Amino acid sequence: MYSFMNPRIPLKPLRSSISSTRPLISLHGFLCRKSVSPRLAPLVFHPTKRVPFLDSSDVPLEEEFFGGPNRVAATYFPVCIGDVYQDGRYQVLGKLGFGRTSTVWLARDLYSGKHVVLKVFTLSASQPASSENRDEAPAASAELVALELLRAAGLADPARAHLRGAIDTLTLSRSQGGSGTGSEAGVHRVLVQQPMLESWRARAARLKSASRTSHSELFGGFTLQEIKHAIRNISASNILLGVPHGAEELVFSAYVTREFDTPSPRKRLGGSLPAHLVFQSRSLSLPPSFSPAFSRYTICLSDFGSACVLPTGHTLTHLVQPTAYRAPEVHLGLPWGFAIDIWNIVLVAWRMVAGRHLFAGHDAAGHFRPPVALAQMIKVLGAPPEGMAVAKQWGCGLDEGGSQAETLTDRLPMLGGVDRKDFVAFMYAGLKWRPEERKTARELLEEPWLQ
Repeated sequence: MYSFMNPRIPLKPLRSSISSTRPLISLHGFLCRKSVSPRLAPLVFHPTKRVPFLDSSDVPLEEEFFGGPNRVAATYFPVCIGDVYQDGRYQVLGKLGFGRTSTVWLARDLYSGKHVVLKVFTLSASQPASSENRDEAPAASAELVALELLRAAGLADPARAHLRGAIDTLTLSRSQGGSGTGSEAGVHRVLVQQPMLESWRARAARLKSASRTSHSELFGGFTLQEIKHAIRNISASNILLGVPHGAEELVFSAYVTREFDTPSPRKRLGGSLPAHLVFQSRSLSLPPSFSPAFSRYTICLSDFGSACVLPTGHTLTHLVQPTAYRAPEVHLGLPWGFAIDIWNIVLVAWRMVAGRHLFAGHDAAGHFRPPVALAQMIKVLGAPPEGMAVAKQWGCGLDEGGSQAETLTDRLPMLGGVDRKDFVAFMYAGLKWRPEERKTARELLEEPWLQ
């Protein structure tokens, strides 16, 4: 296995980033910088002749699913494995993932020797928030504002330990190939964060054997109501598991060894100037021989790109939240506030424990339909209060329970005894039609299921 302390591959300085600047903001405790000189030389990656290039132009690769080659080249920053950014500080070691608003890369801080993640936002996601539409800020702006709120809130452990902040920020600039859009159009924002393993959803089965302490650790970070901050997008996919303590060297050295031995496939977008490469992602993983106890994982809530700030007494009405976790007031177009996160949180807990969604909202054809989701809520919670006007908005096709009404206890054969009783009580504490009747995040932490 490759060793970072005693590399088998010769080292020499590599090219730096196309352009970089100092971080946009400095958040004490979440964002920080050390003004020191580089201590480690960058790794020299595989020669071009060993790299597998994908030639098929009709089969999209990763970012291409969000647009054609020209759009990808114009939207995503051309990160390349081996590149070094921020004045020789961060070297890219491999691609971890991609999304509509960013790509995610494993890197090494050559100043500290630690491994980090670079979340590189697209051009559109990197634009400043509009003063006319602050509720729908670009992903990078929204995430930076959320991190600043977390810092300003002065969260204490254990809550702070379970929120994935940022170690650093930077910007990357590139030539726009004569597009005439100006220098600002070429600026991409970057978050430097702690590396994580896969999402909790990928390891949901572990919850069944986890202790109640693990439950408390997982939900211990969800006290954001107390800082006037709505997340709006909590799901099992953005609850991540950290690299277990003691396994860091195994995980990162194995990742780089795989990249040297079998370079990541990539695709050259021929229509872009200069050439733009799209890489195939490679995930971090634990060696098969390493089986840590559940309690050795750090559990973090990540991705605040859809977060918004809610001043006291302020509500919004636009459509938010993943459909399976969407609160009834959001479905109905009613004003919503902090309480939608509580509905969201308990439904994520159900998904983890039961292994399925409680209110999936799918019709017979497998399509999501709000009336179906609301009918499923009625079956479990009973008829909504008159003020919500569910039947008036969605017609008379809603089944309000009747003889087919079910309790949450009926749907939890996998749990027994006190554990099932406490979990059902936890669920009902957050599943209330009226937002004001739901418990706050801090009150949820006092539920017996989390003790």
